[in-house]
Amino acid sequence: MPDRIPLLIRSIAEADTPSRVLDALHNAGPLNVLDSYPLFNPQEPPEPGKTILYHRSTPLRFRSQHQALSRDIGLSRLTRYTLNNPPPFTITEARRKLQPVGSDQWVFDLLNDYGIRDGFVVPYGGWAVVYWSERVLGDRFGKDRMMLEAASSAAIHRLNQLTPKKPVRSVNLSPRELAVLEHLVRGLRVRQIARQMGLAVPTVRTHLQNVRKKLNAKTLAQAAMIGVRRGIV
Repeated sequence: MPDRIPLLIRSIAEADTPSRVLDALHNAGPLNVLDSYPLFNPQEPPEPGKTILYHRSTPLRFRSQHQALSRDIGLSRLTRYTLNNPPPFTITEARRKLQPVGSDQWVFDLLNDYGIRDGFVVPYGGWAVVYWSERVLGDRFGKDRMMLEAASSAAIHRLNQLTPKKPVRSVNLSPRELAVLEHLVRGLRVRQIARQMGLAVPTVRTHLQNVRKKLNAKTLAQAAMIGVRRGIV
């Protein structure tokens, strides 16, 4: 398996369109690619049919139903969970964690309708790559998990290069707020940021909350993603 990773990453790096990036992932296996999408601010949802990059093997009927339900019911529980930038997860793992009921089940019901019993979601670098499987991914999937995480991170890097960037909105962050956002994006926690900047912990928390509000983010993790996606940091 490790021998396949360099070849796969090379084919991804040589892909000259987003669709060919997804083809490289899809053709290498071991899972089918469903789609990929930027991790957006919930206040600015993706445009149906434009932001989500469905793989060409994804049935057109699935795409239209997915878009219509997203528009009529709202973001799926699975998508909302992905926006919190969790570690890579299988759809079975997410379902067990989220325990969806009522209207929150719609995306899981839709997947079942198309014979998709499980999948793997890799949130990374402001994007998510979604794979699907006709079988539940059990313990044996651990052998392929590392390869898919490495390949997905390479694919997302390439998608960022190939996808046109929207004009960056000006955000009125103070120099201190910008500095704490940069530290946040690097993965530092509040106390670590305070030590790095020589500030009191409550002061750092205040700056971070100001950043979160100015970026219209619900969580600090979302604020970090928005900062990277908009090119603020």
